[in-house]
Amino acid sequence: MQSSNSQTGRLPGQAIRCICAAVFDLATEDRVILGWNRRPLHLAGGDQVPGISRVVVDARQAWTRAQPAFVADLSEGGVQHTLFACSLVRHAKFVSQFQRCALFGSHHFHAVLQDNGTLSLHDTDFDRVKWRVEFYLARDPGPEVVIPRIEAQDGGFVCTTSFLGESDVVRIAEPVFFGSPVEPDNYGMWLIMGLPSAHDFVRRAHGGRYLCWIRSAWQRKLLNFMGIPDEQIVVQEPWRIYDCSSLTMHQYSHVDVTPTPSDRGVFEELRERCMKGEHKAFEKIFVSRRSFTDKVGYRKLLNEAELINALEARGFVTVEPEMLDFQAQVRIFASARVVVGLGGAAMFNAVFCKPGAAIVSIEGSPAFTYGHSNLFAASQLDFGFIFGKQDQSDPTPTHKRWSVNVPEAMRYVDAFI
Repeated sequence: MQSSNSQTGRLPGQAIRCICAAVFDLATEDRVILGWNRRPLHLAGGDQVPGISRVVVDARQAWTRAQPAFVADLSEGGVQHTLFACSLVRHAKFVSQFQRCALFGSHHFHAVLQDNGTLSLHDTDFDRVKWRVEFYLARDPGPEVVIPRIEAQDGGFVCTTSFLGESDVVRIAEPVFFGSPVEPDNYGMWLIMGLPSAHDFVRRAHGGRYLCWIRSAWQRKLLNFMGIPDEQIVVQEPWRIYDCSSLTMHQYSHVDVTPTPSDRGVFEELRERCMKGEHKAFEKIFVSRRSFTDKVGYRKLLNEAELINALEARGFVTVEPEMLDFQAQVRIFASARVVVGLGGAAMFNAVFCKPGAAIVSIEGSPAFTYGHSNLFAASQLDFGFIFGKQDQSDPTPTHKRWSVNVPEAMRYVDAFI
C-alpha cells in the first residue's frame, strides 16, 4: 500500500474514536444508496455492542503458559525474547451476527459497517480495533482503489462515499458467513482462523454463502475439504464492498495464534478424520522452507542443506509441507513423535501433533516466537527454540537471511529428543 495523500483525504496515526462509512440505506430494500458525505461512525469495541448479536464460544481466561524446555541462543548477538513469561490471558472468541451491513477490506483490515453507526473488525478490544484502523489509514491503497474515503475531523473521523457508484458494491441477498483470516494469504492463519470458521459454517448448517478470500488453489481445496462446495463460495476481492442482508463471522477479543479449546476440538476432529486409512508415518521429521524461500527470497536459511544433512543422519525425514495436500500434511504431523522445523507458517501444522510430541523451532529472529510458543504450549506440546544468526549485510529491514551453527544446534536437538 502507499502512504496517505491529499488525493484520498486520509490521515494516518491519529487517535481514533470514531470512523465514518456507510454504503446503504434501509429504506431501499433492493439497492445500495451511495451518498454519504463526511458522516461520523463509532468504532465498535467491547464484548457487547448494541446491534450485534454475539455468542461467546471461548471466554477470556487467565492462562499459565508452559515454558520452553530450552532456548538456545546461537545468534552471537544476544536475542531479546519473552519466552519465559508464563502469566498470560488467552483471548475470547465469539460468533457474531450483523444485520444489514457492508464489508470491505484486505490484509489485516476487514471492516463490517452497520447502519446503526458502528465499524467492527476481527478484534473486539478497543485498543486492537484502534490499532487496525491506524494500520489501515497508514497504508493507503491509493486513489485507484474505490473504497470509502476516510479523513480526520474534530478528534474523530468522517467518511465520504458519494463518489462510489452502484457497480462498486456487490449485493448478497442470502445470509453470508465471512471466513477470511485477518492475514488472508497466510497458511498459518488459515489453520488458526480459517479452519474453525469453515467448520462452524458446515456444522451449524448456516446455509447461505461463504464469503472468503481465495488467491491460491490450496485455499479453495481447503474449503472443499472442510465440506464447503464451490457453489456456496463467494470469493472476496481485495477492497471490494459487499452489501449483506445478514453476515456472521468469528471475532476475537484480540487476534493471535493461540488455539482456544474450541479450536483444538476442530483440530482433533480433523486429525482423527485424516488418520483413517493407510498412510506413511515418520517418527522424526524436519520441516524445510527451502522451496518457499528459494521462490520468495526472504528469511532464507543460508546453510539449510548442512542442517538437513545433520538431521537426516539422525533419522529425520525432510518434508516440505507446501508440496503436499492438506490431508498428507495432517497425517505427517500427527504421526511424528519429534518435529524440528524452521519457524514459519508450515510449523503451524503442529496443531495436528498429538499432545506430548516434541517440537524444536529454529528461528532467524525472535519476531514471531511469542506467538509460536503460545501455539505450541496451547497444543500441549513439549517445545524448545534455537536462534540462528542474521546476516546484517542483508538490506531487508525484517526477514533477513540467516545461518545457524549446525553442530551446536544438533547438540541441543540430541539432548532434547
